[in-house]
Amino acid sequence: MAAQATSSNGSVSYDRRMDSIGETLCRSKSSLLRPIDDFIVKPVHPLIILKSAVALESVCWCNQSSPSLMLTNALLVAITFSYSLAFSFEGCNVTQSCWFHPPNCNENERGKCISGVRWNTEPDGIKIQLQTHVNDLDPHRPAYAALGFSYNQRMDDDTVVECVQPLQGQPGQVRVSFNDETFNSVLPQASSVLLQGGSVVLQDGVLTCDMKLLLDNVPLVSNKTKFMIHDLEARPYYLLFARGNADPWTLEKDIHSVNDDPQFPWMTQEKVRFS
Repeated sequence: MAAQATSSNGSVSYDRRMDSIGETLCRSKSSLLRPIDDFIVKPVHPLIILKSAVALESVCWCNQSSPSLMLTNALLVAITFSYSLAFSFEGCNVTQSCWFHPPNCNENERGKCISGVRWNTEPDGIKIQLQTHVNDLDPHRPAYAALGFSYNQRMDDDTVVECVQPLQGQPGQVRVSFNDETFNSVLPQASSVLLQGGSVVLQDGVLTCDMKLLLDNVPLVSNKTKFMIHDLEARPYYLLFARGNADPWTLEKDIHSVNDDPQFPWMTQEKVRFS
């Protein structure tokens, strides 16, 4: 089944942004070198953070592309194409369930995608993939993605599967944790028996996490924390997706954004059943 998200976002089309650059170039001859950021109107969610420059020749290029502008345009197209390939819709609603954010992210407009979740049930558990762009996060701190299973549409008493990518090429971690309304606690013992085949990859500004949640192993969770592991086969749950930065030393997750922006968590409108 496909779950629906509850809020939306907008973006500035790349064609329009490039037109704006051209118009600005034709009006300005004062600088020999100016940052491209001076000319680009940032989209609501910055899929592209480009640190480059456009050289302004002594001749103003009007109604045609200057060499520098053509190169910049090619870079934008290449980066957009690379980002769009990060989110695959293959098998969605056929062999697996998919939930992408924001709602205007779809197979024909992958460039609008910020994050997504894919899953399929197997006899002994659930295979889960989390993906998110991280370019709008602090690049000097670890990044995380987390999926919560909730009785309601609030982050309280939720079982969570998550991944964290440390800095300096250190291996990523997949973990099980628990939200108790005021704090999130990582559950090392539960993680060791419930998660299988975990992998974390950060490439081209996209964090991708794969794991298998072994529902058959829930009885192996210690009695001290077993109440924190929801029975996903007994009833449906709302899904909550969050992303953000983490502490460089402890990998403790920062609180997610509390503003209505691309870093605010997503939640499903309806409960999702896994059995």
